[in-house]
Amino acid sequence: LVNRRPDVRSAWWRLVSADRKAAQAVAARLPSLSLSAGITGQENSLPDLADPDNLLWNAAGNLLWPLLASGRLKGASDAAKAAWEAQAAAYRQTLLTAFQEVETALSDHQRQKENLQHLDDQVQAARASLQLITNS
Repeated sequence: LVNRRPDVRSAWWRLVSADRKAAQAVAARLPSLSLSAGITGQENSLPDLADPDNLLWNAAGNLLWPLLASGRLKGASDAAKAAWEAQAAAYRQTLLTAFQEVETALSDHQRQKENLQHLDDQVQAARASLQLITNS
């Protein structure tokens, strides 16, 4: 019942989004090595692309960049974690509010059913009294 509420679903997806952003920020702090090819405006020949020196510099740059920018990347990672924690707190609060509202609605519904039953009992008693009076 609670999971069908739009506010709960929205809060859940905001939490998932914050989680993914935090994971990306943590992953950005790790060295990466990828193979890629590109064409630039310079005249590169095939031997230049496969030159071990070029490959070494590209690999070194990809591996060392997280170390050189560690302060900035750590700050981004910490900010993403803080955003996730804020979204997690907002999600918990949304759940608490939703459960309270559902509990209140169910309680009100039960109270209304009881009131309706009391009114029905009163109608039955009034009909019985009317029946007694009309038969006398």
